[in-house]
Amino acid sequence: MARTGFLWPKHLAYAVLALAVVVSLSEIGLRVYDSATGQVTRRQLYDRGLLCKSWFVHHTLRPSQVFAVKHPDRDEKIRVAINSLGYRGPEPRIPKPAGVYRVVCLGDDQTFGQAVPLDATWPARLESIWKDATPLKIEVLNAAVPGYCPLLQYLQLKLQLGSLQPDLVIAQFDPSDVAEDYACRRQLLTSADRVPLSCSHPDLYLKRGELNKPVNQPWLLPEVLKTEVAKFWTDRMLTESSKTIDSPQGKYAWIEDSPPDLDVYVDQCLAPLLRMQRHCDALGIDFVVVVQPAAWQVSPTATPGEAARAAAGIAPGAEYGGNGPSQRLREFCDEAGIALVDLTEPFRRQEESDTLFWTESPTLSDRGHELVGRTLARRLVGLLPGQPVPAAPSAVESHPDELTRKPRPNPLGGATVARPGRGGFESGTARE
Repeated sequence: MARTGFLWPKHLAYAVLALAVVVSLSEIGLRVYDSATGQVTRRQLYDRGLLCKSWFVHHTLRPSQVFAVKHPDRDEKIRVAINSLGYRGPEPRIPKPAGVYRVVCLGDDQTFGQAVPLDATWPARLESIWKDATPLKIEVLNAAVPGYCPLLQYLQLKLQLGSLQPDLVIAQFDPSDVAEDYACRRQLLTSADRVPLSCSHPDLYLKRGELNKPVNQPWLLPEVLKTEVAKFWTDRMLTESSKTIDSPQGKYAWIEDSPPDLDVYVDQCLAPLLRMQRHCDALGIDFVVVVQPAAWQVSPTATPGEAARAAAGIAPGAEYGGNGPSQRLREFCDEAGIALVDLTEPFRRQEESDTLFWTESPTLSDRGHELVGRTLARRLVGLLPGQPVPAAPSAVESHPDELTRKPRPNPLGGATVARPGRGGFESGTARE
């Protein structure tokens, strides 16, 4: 009995010693990791990966960097090169060379295409098709940034891309933009007449109590544990309230067949499209909105990966076949006089439409990018200087994805800007 009574303090001492060793090794590991990356004590200052925080447009791509991005479905990595202006592709010539027709494509992950090589993205395919079909010097630039929405696209266009001197701006819109707009809008600064000025990333602001923290923290492990526990409980609370706009589970709620009332957030998200239109009008630039459907609007077997669907709050096999979101966008663009290309029906009409997206990510596959590039090349060809206007389809042949826009005057005077009608571009001399 005495021997047994003596063993438990010994075992307790071993357990405490083992725990102390584990804690010490964890602390040492965190110190080494933080000294190399700054992702524990200086996370707000140093970014890793493709994106970095911005005072002006919330976040942007890290300029002049080359990344190897893991493919979502295959055991391979895709080379992603970011130029000095902070978008994917080679360095553009500034000022724009004479005789070049330059197109700038704005958007998020669906346009950026980090899972496909640069020459397989839809902007590159659009450029290739137009170059083969016309004698013009065509240049299509992919200025998309993952996680962007119309609000950030507008700020990007106004604050960062003016030196590119585009002739045409294409803004891609997809259903995730509503939640992404909500997530960044609280950091938006506006003028007295509510014109967006900038949208700073919240981590760039000094939070309450940061000044009271010691410069050299004695222990990093408690700080990391506190952060991870807070993140766990926050994610759990948001998951339980799955249909709220600030929850990942409610990111696509507004496209459901019986959606919650998110009209105010949808209206806020669409408003910057009109600002982009006015900005382009003032500079004599053509502007087109391209509506890209979500995988769950196209096929019940699109992006079947359980993790991808669970992260987006989409049940296995679920498909939202309604046209409510498309109709909402069409009404908005028609009232504002914005050119619109809705790709929802072209996607749905494709054979094996589920292959337009990756299995483990709801982003466009190579085939999806090819479809977007080919469709836009046909729909927008009437904008190119000197190109024949596509014949207008009959009422029977007309599809809801045809380009539509009300006529608008040329804000700069002189040569008229091409004016698209329901069957394509009706008339008008292209701008010199």
